[in-house]
Amino acid sequence: MNREIIFRAISTETNKFVFGYLVRDEYNTYIRTEDSRYVKVFESTVGQFTGLYDHTKFEAATTEQREYAFDRAKKSGASAEDEWKGIMVFEGDAVKCTEYENIGMREFCGEDIKLFSLEDVKGEVKNQYISSIKWDEGGFYVASDSYYDIFDTGLCCFFGDMIASQPIFEIKVIGHVYNKY
Repeated sequence: MNREIIFRAISTETNKFVFGYLVRDEYNTYIRTEDSRYVKVFESTVGQFTGLYDHTKFEAATTEQREYAFDRAKKSGASAEDEWKGIMVFEGDAVKCTEYENIGMREFCGEDIKLFSLEDVKGEVKNQYISSIKWDEGGFYVASDSYYDIFDTGLCCFFGDMIASQPIFEIKVIGHVYNKY
């Protein structure tokens, strides 16, 4: 799988996120933006793009998220709506995770279930929780609030072909864990 390597962090000047490449020297941490500016950032707010997008629809995106989609669309020549894949999921994001029962799995197995849309097989909400995205030991995961972290779930479980998943996972970025900035 090829994915964009992008970092984000909060600027020490504006207290807003900047996106680009991570650069460190012996004293400071910077993000080199697409226009080749070096922006000094708070080291503790650096997070890497996971390569995944959440399930937010374009209509539900914030103005800032839509503007970012418009900027990316300019480069590809597509419209922002066509370019939209959801909100980019970064290390340090706060996420709302929803687990739905897959009612299709009760009735059908194998290739038969592929005849239905995801909305057709999405049943009742079985679990909902707020968590954060972390990086550890070579992978991104949705953090558990368990003391022992034995219930951490690999981020890959929340994406892919949910038609054959039990439960069906949905994830939405709702903020970040850097509230003090």
